Amino acid sequence: MAIKSKSNKENLQVNKENRTNKTKWVFTIITLILIGIISICLLLSYPIIKKNAPSYITSYSLLDNYNFREKIINTNYGIYYDYLEKKAEENDKELNPIEDLFTLKRENISNSEESPEYNLNEDKRELNSHIKELINKVHSLGNLRVYAMDEEGNTVYESKGDQNWLLETLAKGSYIENGDLENYYRFYMVLKYNNRGKVSLEKIYGEDSPRVSNLLLDMDSQYFAYHNEYEAKPIENMTYVYAVPKTLEYQDNLYYSEMNNKIMALGSASAPFIMIGIIFTCLLALLIPFKYTREVLGFNKFLKIPFEINFIIASIMLAFTIESGRLIIIPTLQGGLSEALKMTSLPHLDIVTNIINVLYWMVIYGFVFFEVIYVKYIFNIGFKNYIRKHLLVYKVKDVIFFILRKFINYIKGIDLNKNSDKVLLIILGINFVIVSILCSVWFFGIFGVVIYSGILFYFGRKYIDKWKKDYNKILEKTKEISNGNLDSKDDEDCGFFNPMRDELNNIQKGFKAAVEEEVKSQRMKTELISNVSHDLKTPLTSIIAYVDLLKGEEDEEKRKAYLETLERKSQRLKHLIEDLFEVSKATTGNINLNIMDVDISYLMKQVVLELDDKINEAGLDMRLSLPEEKVILPLDGQRTYRVFENLIINVVKYALPNSRVYIDIKDGRENVDVIIKNISADEITFNINEISDRFVRGDKSRNTEGSGLGLAIVKSFVELQGGKFHIEVDGDLFKAIISFKKK
Repeated sequence: MAIKSKSNKENLQVNKENRTNKTKWVFTIITLILIGIISICLLLSYPIIKKNAPSYITSYSLLDNYNFREKIINTNYGIYYDYLEKKAEENDKELNPIEDLFTLKRENISNSEESPEYNLNEDKRELNSHIKELINKVHSLGNLRVYAMDEEGNTVYESKGDQNWLLETLAKGSYIENGDLENYYRFYMVLKYNNRGKVSLEKIYGEDSPRVSNLLLDMDSQYFAYHNEYEAKPIENMTYVYAVPKTLEYQDNLYYSEMNNKIMALGSASAPFIMIGIIFTCLLALLIPFKYTREVLGFNKFLKIPFEINFIIASIMLAFTIESGRLIIIPTLQGGLSEALKMTSLPHLDIVTNIINVLYWMVIYGFVFFEVIYVKYIFNIGFKNYIRKHLLVYKVKDVIFFILRKFINYIKGIDLNKNSDKVLLIILGINFVIVSILCSVWFFGIFGVVIYSGILFYFGRKYIDKWKKDYNKILEKTKEISNGNLDSKDDEDCGFFNPMRDELNNIQKGFKAAVEEEVKSQRMKTELISNVSHDLKTPLTSIIAYVDLLKGEEDEEKRKAYLETLERKSQRLKHLIEDLFEVSKATTGNINLNIMDVDISYLMKQVVLELDDKINEAGLDMRLSLPEEKVILPLDGQRTYRVFENLIINVVKYALPNSRVYIDIKDGRENVDVIIKNISADEITFNINEISDRFVRGDKSRNTEGSGLGLAIVKSFVELQGGKFHIEVDGDLFKAIISFKKK
């Protein structure tokens, strides 16, 4: 039973599918028949279109065309020059174009007289070439008929044709029966030049006389030859007749202009019939319920086409519809399609031509039918659902947004300090591609451009607002700096202006350092004055006091002791003043160095030996670590000795008694370093960056003798000799380091 039930269900399913397929075929055939009827009706209207076409032909003026007017003027001069040349030959003369046909322009007369390089033969050759060119053009006028006559009534030139006698009669002003000219020519006119070269329009047919007269007279007066320095002499005693026959024999510009006018007329005449067919097709698609119309074969596959591709196809089909007159109707009516089909050797060409026309219109109207159903389908499922299902852009929106975000981040990260030509080219290139794509979609591209412009405006305004905010941040930063706030630190993102923000931060740091340096300088000036006053005043006060004691002292032993003290104080004052001068000269660079090769290891030993008494008094144990080989450097021996002496004296004054002092000289590849290390007797509280400045002492209480110039002299003398001096402190460990560069 179960097997039988399953078999019944399968049979029912097959029957249902068969009925569905049958229904689809029925609706498809009905639709094709109806669209075929509309197409056949349009084909049957071709004779009416052909009959109505002449009423759509727009009248146009031949003489409105500049090239046509130019051809007439050139022909006038070409025939006239040929006539003068033949006349000169009859009189055994040679025609000189410069004298007989052209005159030098007034503005160029003075130039030709003054210029020694003015070449008359070259001008003559160029003008002759131009004349021959004009004469040759006379023989290739196509459908334009011309007859020329001199003042004696002799024929100068006449075009090839059957009815030239009409033009001759017209030129001579003889009587012509009414209708003879008008039956044969669609346009004619008579131009007459008198003995003063003035042209007049004697007769005209097919154009507006006053307007044509003004156009030709204006053009004739402005005519000049090939050479810019010459202008043509006016034509004298000549009559010209120009005419255009109703039947055009040659395929020239006149022929193609007329053909294009006829094609446009046929296209305009066919437009109402094509539109009637489109309207009936739309009504057919609208009147049949959607549930039936969607049963048409191929529609479900048509629905799978994304909107963008459908839009492009619709644009192409619209172009075919608009150009249908040129593509199918005109070739059919004028026999061009039948002529093309003759090459295929098909029988019954008239029937084949009609079938091709019907199939063409069935494709056009069938597509219109599908598009109307497509619109009904959009309303049926809803606009939002349609976008989600059929819009290709929506399906790849995540990829598009990812690329856009990446591109925007790239734009935001542009460094304005670098050359931005590459970035600008990339942006303009992308914009060019987008605009090119939109323009290629013919008329509908305008809507795309409008949407694209709106998107550009939205994002442009958004990012301009952000740039304004970033700019205001930079502006606030500059205001803070100008108001003296040098402590604020701003690392906030400023987009394009990040490089400017970084530079402002650097300026802020620089200003702050400069202010701190100035404050330090002012403080040190104050201390300098105070220290100099103190260090000069102390020995000077002692000298004055002992001088007063000497005045009243009679004991010879005491007087002798006072004199020794005076000498010691005087020497101290002398050394202080000498040190002050040394530092002053070294700081200003006003000092002469006596550079020679100096063994600094030997020099250090000599200094230690000279100060051995003071070292022993301080109870210091000197540990020297010197290279085995000589260390020779180009230095000033006297100043270098003073440097080492000041450093050892500084150690003797401030080192912890009974401690060890280490003196190392290291001979490196590029530098020679002298390092002196000792333990400070007192806690190190001074600023190591200031200790080598003038009158700065490690002993703030000033209990020891000293000027505070020792390390300042060391620093100045070392730097004058191209070396470096700095101090390092680790707890109570004091380290003085001198570095000389090897030459």
